[in-house]
Amino acid sequence: MKRSSNMESLDAPRHALHRVAVHIVARSCIEGEGRFSLRVTPGGLGTPEHGPGKRRVRISSDHLVVEADVAGAPSAQSIPINGVTLRQLAEFAGVDLSGPLDVGNDTPPLEDVDALIVLDSGGARALASWYFDVAATLDLILAAMPTSAGATLARLWPEHFDVAVEALVRPDRRVNLAAFLVD
Repeated sequence: MKRSSNMESLDAPRHALHRVAVHIVARSCIEGEGRFSLRVTPGGLGTPEHGPGKRRVRISSDHLVVEADVAGAPSAQSIPINGVTLRQLAEFAGVDLSGPLDVGNDTPPLEDVDALIVLDSGGARALASWYFDVAATLDLILAAMPTSAGATLARLWPEHFDVAVEALVRPDRRVNLAAFLVD
């Protein structure tokens, strides 16, 4: 099946954001919680709140956002992704790029951490909208399932850059319902 040109236009922003999602956002979650499942968040994707500062690192369209919900001192900061390096994003998010990272077989390579990231803001917004639509569709599917299905919450998995839920379809069978963009 041939992909539409609209989907093809998301290839470059998807590759750029996948790399940031894995090496900055998921790494933040791993460093804070020891695991890497992400969530669809306002304008894109991010970590759940983690650590004593209830920290969250997320991508909102074409910006990296770092938030903390410390009692009496909540904060939020943002930096554009386009035109900066992965090293600069890591410093901004407080993550260490020097250690190994493996989120599965499709972990994107770290590549040159000092190369400027090129990210089209329109493509980034379209990708964020696509993730929102997928999460909303999965919510509708979950609403139609009986509670006995034992469905998981929707997670954005950094390895495949997909949004997925898992549910029991019969006593001996769980299924994974997922949506992802492919090359």
